[in-house]
Amino acid sequence: MKKNILLSSIVFTLLGCGGSNSNEVKEEKSGNSSTFYVSPLGDNDADGSSFTPWKNIQYSIDQLEEGSTLVVQKGIYTERILFSGEDDSNIMLKGEDGAIIDGSSFNPVGQQALLGIHNAHHIIIKNLELRNFKTPTGVELLSTPIGIFIDGTSHDINITQNRIHHIENLSTCGKSSDCGTGANGIAVYGNTPTTMSNLNFIDNEIYNCILSSSEAFTINGNIDGFRVLNNHVHDNNNIGIDIIGYESDVCSTCDDEENRARNGIVKNNRSINNSTNLALGRFDNNPWYEGKDGSAGGFYVDGGHHIIFEGNRASQNDLGFEFASEHAGKSSSDILMINNYIYNNREVGLTIGGYSENSTKQGGGDANNIMVYNNSFYKNAGWGSEIAFSYRVKNTTLTNNIFYGEGAVEDNFSEEKNSQSSSITWGKNLWWGKDVTNVNMLNGEAMVSDPLYMDAPNGNLNISTASPAVNEGVEETAISLWKGDFWKNEFTEGIVPAHGSNDIHGDKRFNGQLDMGADEV
Repeated sequence: MKKNILLSSIVFTLLGCGGSNSNEVKEEKSGNSSTFYVSPLGDNDADGSSFTPWKNIQYSIDQLEEGSTLVVQKGIYTERILFSGEDDSNIMLKGEDGAIIDGSSFNPVGQQALLGIHNAHHIIIKNLELRNFKTPTGVELLSTPIGIFIDGTSHDINITQNRIHHIENLSTCGKSSDCGTGANGIAVYGNTPTTMSNLNFIDNEIYNCILSSSEAFTINGNIDGFRVLNNHVHDNNNIGIDIIGYESDVCSTCDDEENRARNGIVKNNRSINNSTNLALGRFDNNPWYEGKDGSAGGFYVDGGHHIIFEGNRASQNDLGFEFASEHAGKSSSDILMINNYIYNNREVGLTIGGYSENSTKQGGGDANNIMVYNNSFYKNAGWGSEIAFSYRVKNTTLTNNIFYGEGAVEDNFSEEKNSQSSSITWGKNLWWGKDVTNVNMLNGEAMVSDPLYMDAPNGNLNISTASPAVNEGVEETAISLWKGDFWKNEFTEGIVPAHGSNDIHGDKRFNGQLDMGADEV
């Protein structure tokens, strides 16, 4: 039986993502709210005050009425947490510095989380450390450990300033065995016909996770309206941030279009050093990939649609960005990629299109309506260099980008043979490399000149005032066809600026004439 606590509500107010405060979601409470405390040194028979806190987080949550805040005091808590249903809605769980949820004493069973949110709404999870949730070592372990897992009919969720690490699936199983092992730092599954919406992930850090076939941070299924802002995802042995659709085991009762993550903004995040060839824990690399070439993207869209990637940094991953669809005949579509830094990735900066030549097999999907504007690339090595087109690339435009390659300038992009691609439009882009002899092989209006990055080897792709990229940009038409309340709430009259209102640093994008690349002088 819950204590009689005065009712209040948690309100999520987003400050427009097109403006200078685009990374802030304001947390507000209305009415009379109550604050309670929990401590490893507490007592569940106490009253939950700051002087006599409760002992267990789950017990404490079970005592709260909506509108309450539970302050998790410094210390280590060895328990699993679940918010479930209306009774556990409208609650803030807020950690003091040093508040740690540790999963060392648990073996995950099935798809299981250290902190779960199921069929709940208006939940704020803030400033917690979640760590050490691991399977045993074995050949095939079907359990999936997760740091934070959100599913069911949940909505209006704010996950902010949390640190999630050492979530590990220690299976030695390889993909040729058709095994399905995995792990996630954060996983969001829209797994019911009731659409999940208004999901905010801000200032979180996910690192040192052993993921098998899965991703550090995944948004998957029937989800409409999400914001992924200012997170740092690094040093994991598979994909960093993944937006997914069409997976039948996520929402088996949804039709294909319902079962796609859509209408979201992924902005000002860092996805660094995520690789299937990365040594973590007891593995030299990710055993699920059986020693094959690295294939982990820093940012990946696999079947999602209507997504903005803006102001992000992708470095030292296998693939910086990938827009594809692993499902035969399906699509990743309507993606705006603007003002990003993509540098020193192992295989390719950006790859677009399905990876299988056969459209009826896995990897046989396509990428459609992809807009790549004002991005800065630098020395992404390997088989793809700066940008690679795979199969079935449709209605794709590339304008105002800077491509600075490791080798000859004509090797800054590659295209699969018989790619079955159509309507790739090269606008005005700036190209540079060690050898600039064969500039006639470049597409569109190609400027060939050193962009004069400030300190590219150390990731500073700012341009100097003397850069040939200054004032050379071409303005693309704003997007007015993305419909729905999400875009109306984000941008005036729902019109999406093609280049963003600001550059990668938050400075005004238009200062006279548009510059090329992600940095506006």
